Amino acid sequence: MKQDMAEKKLIQELQQFTLPEPEPAFKEALKEKFLKKAEQTATRRKWFRRVGVSGTLAASLLIGLWATQNLPFNGNNQAKPPESNIQQTQTISQMPPVAESHWKALNISNPEILYQDYTGQSTMQIGTDQTRRKLYAINEGKAVELFESADMDIYSAEFYAFPTDPGKYYVWFMEQKPLDQPDHVKAVQHLMLLEADGSVAEIKHIPQPGINAGRNLQWSPNGEKAFFVTENSQGWEVGLLDSSATEFKTLYGEINQEITDMSAVPDQQMRWAITWASDSTLLLYNPFAQSFYGVNVDDVTAWDYKGAELSLEPGSFVKKIIVPKDQQVAFIRVGAPQMDVSFTGKERLYKLNLQTNELKLVNFTSFKSPEYDQYYLGEMEDGALILGDVHKEKGGFTLSVAAYDPAGDQPTMLFQKEFTESLFVNDQIKFTPDQKRIAMRVFAFPQDGGAGAEYLVVVNTESGGKSIDPIKVEFINDFQFVDDHRIKVNDETIPLG
Repeated sequence: MKQDMAEKKLIQELQQFTLPEPEPAFKEALKEKFLKKAEQTATRRKWFRRVGVSGTLAASLLIGLWATQNLPFNGNNQAKPPESNIQQTQTISQMPPVAESHWKALNISNPEILYQDYTGQSTMQIGTDQTRRKLYAINEGKAVELFESADMDIYSAEFYAFPTDPGKYYVWFMEQKPLDQPDHVKAVQHLMLLEADGSVAEIKHIPQPGINAGRNLQWSPNGEKAFFVTENSQGWEVGLLDSSATEFKTLYGEINQEITDMSAVPDQQMRWAITWASDSTLLLYNPFAQSFYGVNVDDVTAWDYKGAELSLEPGSFVKKIIVPKDQQVAFIRVGAPQMDVSFTGKERLYKLNLQTNELKLVNFTSFKSPEYDQYYLGEMEDGALILGDVHKEKGGFTLSVAAYDPAGDQPTMLFQKEFTESLFVNDQIKFTPDQKRIAMRVFAFPQDGGAGAEYLVVVNTESGGKSIDPIKVEFINDFQFVDDHRIKVNDETIPLG
């Protein structure tokens, strides 16, 4: 089955995985086992590393304490978390003024690039020298040294740009080394604050989950604050990041065990799901209580959405929570943990009304088959939402795309087409500048097991129907609207009519 570009890049990185001498036998054995397990869980690792794209998984917040301590909720649906588990966010230290830029001419021989922004929104890269002991931010021929490890190798990195402060980033990275015990690796994660002038400060006291851990950093809608969460097989922890401070302040949860066993590659372990519901509130799902909760990060209060219990079948979990801008509803995507590009027939969308606590399954087609996958695709400027559906019917598969009014609970069908192949919709759609057309990638796989391909589907959001016939290609490397009337697919520009 074809993997997307991110998955392929991950496998390529893992195939270059090296460990320090002088234990070549252990090195090769560890590399072989790591590669074998990484191939089996490549798509899950993609989910761990990237959020958000996306995304949006999270750690277990204070609700775990409520479940174990039976803390009551009052008549206003609010509860005060235990004081012993709450530390108010505050300014710890200000970044000192710098007289001149710390960016210097790049003087690194063949840097090993660990991360760069493939969307083109930033030209910065994160890389190491050939020893993997020094980490650099690299941008337009200049570099800043971020960190130097004493006795560990740096293997993973990612940066998160400040939405409201150009040139400013949080930089996450992981350093690791093999331990004496076979198949055990010491892994330490770091979070740095990189200012536009190149000055650097490390965020102190971030959780240390060890190897095979999940993480997520997500900005609030106004871009003024972010939460950082991390989780391993034994615990979770979440805290707010203050752009004027250099210390992680835990809000809820605790990572109290560092995992070193590399052979125990877990299944999807980010069981909790969390997102910003507003600039000051979080919405989260507790899989153990099967309930949704809200948390106000300013006054540190919490409440449950009574009656909105979501009981999941074995093997399913909440993949993502989406709260559209200026809407009092949330969409909950539920499905199997496999993150490959295939039709499962079990991907569902639920809508949670944040005012009435009503939780209901979204349905905008008339098909009767129980095998279907649903997708939240995007949001129009007028507030309408774009939803997708793939139904297996009479031996074939039907792709439906609808505009959905969350306030009136009214769908408007925009596109519907039958295919002979099974389908998987990539949920990152693109709009024309006038927002009258959208384009999406659809992965297609023949039912006889033949080679898969991709379709580019263009939908007219005003009058419905297709703008052009779906374009079938072996692989879509990239697609962009040139203007309101043309789209570029790979290297070919196609008129939309």
